[in-house]
Amino acid sequence: MKKFIFYSFTTFIILSTISFIQIYHNLDKYEVSSYNKKQKQLNLIINDTHRLSNALFDNVINTKKVIDVFKKANKSSDEEKIKIREELHTLLVDNYNNFKNYGIQQLHFHLPNNDSFLRLHKPSKFGDSLTDVRASVKFVSENKIPIIGFEEGRIFNGYRFVYPLFDENEDYIGSVEISSSLLNFKILFEKNNNTHIDYILRKDIVEKKVFKDQLINYKKYFLFDNFLIQKIIADYNVNCIHEVERNIIFKKLSKNKEFLNKMNNLENFYDIYFYDFKVYSIKLTPLINDFTSKKVGYIIMFSESDYFKYILDSYIIIILIIGMLSILIAYIAYKKDKEKKLTVGLAMHDQLTNIYNRHYFNIKIKQEFKKMQKQNIQLSLIMFDIDHFKLINDTYGHNIGDESLIYLANLIQNNIRVNDIFCRWGGEEFVILSKKPFDKTIIMAEYLRNTIDNKTKDNEKIPHFTCSFGVSSLNNVTSINEGLEIVDKLLYKSKKNGRNKVSF
Repeated sequence: MKKFIFYSFTTFIILSTISFIQIYHNLDKYEVSSYNKKQKQLNLIINDTHRLSNALFDNVINTKKVIDVFKKANKSSDEEKIKIREELHTLLVDNYNNFKNYGIQQLHFHLPNNDSFLRLHKPSKFGDSLTDVRASVKFVSENKIPIIGFEEGRIFNGYRFVYPLFDENEDYIGSVEISSSLLNFKILFEKNNNTHIDYILRKDIVEKKVFKDQLINYKKYFLFDNFLIQKIIADYNVNCIHEVERNIIFKKLSKNKEFLNKMNNLENFYDIYFYDFKVYSIKLTPLINDFTSKKVGYIIMFSESDYFKYILDSYIIIILIIGMLSILIAYIAYKKDKEKKLTVGLAMHDQLTNIYNRHYFNIKIKQEFKKMQKQNIQLSLIMFDIDHFKLINDTYGHNIGDESLIYLANLIQNNIRVNDIFCRWGGEEFVILSKKPFDKTIIMAEYLRNTIDNKTKDNEKIPHFTCSFGVSSLNNVTSINEGLEIVDKLLYKSKKNGRNKVSF
């Protein structure tokens, strides 16, 4: 009897331990998946804000009455600039105050030499050069194309949407920035998530860039002296989700040398904590300046896990026979529909990179070429491939080669316009059908070439590589095949001339 009890107890302990390990493993996977979903939600909020910014730019900023005022600023005397600044401020201040209701924090005009001309959010601050402190403004000034991304500012930080401005003669007269506050993203994100989110920045970076008299907009982040948070976000956090639990866990972390070392080096951090019979998780993701690719702080997410509620619900669901039949019939119909959509999707998309394939590209280029011939629109081709791709496969293996192709496809997809048609042409070769004029397409190709070179240097999962480009216009050819032959020869020219080049 005693042996039976011993064996029973031992077996119970072993099975319980195995079950606990499995539960913890599943919990970890569940939380990681949950954070990935939250990051996608955050990206969707950024994309929605970008669309709002585009609408404000098109309908309010890039208008004749605004352009007619601002175009006079560059060649005016200091006294005249004062009057122009006041006129522009009067013209837009009501609109700017309305913008703030939609989370727009900054509206900032810059002269062609990158000098600040008018900050609607701080009209008293103007005349300072932004060349060395605002890479986004410098980029737009040099390339005359809009750009988006996160960047620290001289007053606030946020996601920048910077646009070039042109007069009626298409002469460049400066740029304008529409920026959304980090608090806006926080509010929108927390509204639909049981998750607390914070944006914090390295203290030395803030103190180096922000106007000295504007440092009052920042305060020390919680227990960490070398990180700052904007006061408006800190004030909003007074009644934050899970405030007590977050503070207790952060207090423990502040004494953890390994964690502090990771923070000082701006490394990724993720962990799970058990407190008061509940599970909490924390994720620190480096906040990157999209224009310099430098880590400047963290996006912090803190949440209570709903994993156990999730698995409990899955056990207590009682399915009636009629419900099972209904679900089965609906599932069969849904499965067929899904398989049909999947078949169509596979026919149009490259299975490895999930971008359009050559078949789809051939269909679209024929449509656009006909439209171009009838409507006289601008069409250009960019063809590029990875330099020494065979060497990557031979050195690192085909799995790394595939990862490099996937990374490249995602990088390009995130740096071209939504109406540009991007496809995998074959192997390591890709094609973009651009609806921009030829000269602007060349600029875009050069930007993509430089981005690939820089971004792959910093990626630890794939080897550094470069790409060679060819760019041609379709407006001067009589057939699609002629255009493709020309751009293919230009790509070969870049290869012949040393690679990592743009030929046109």
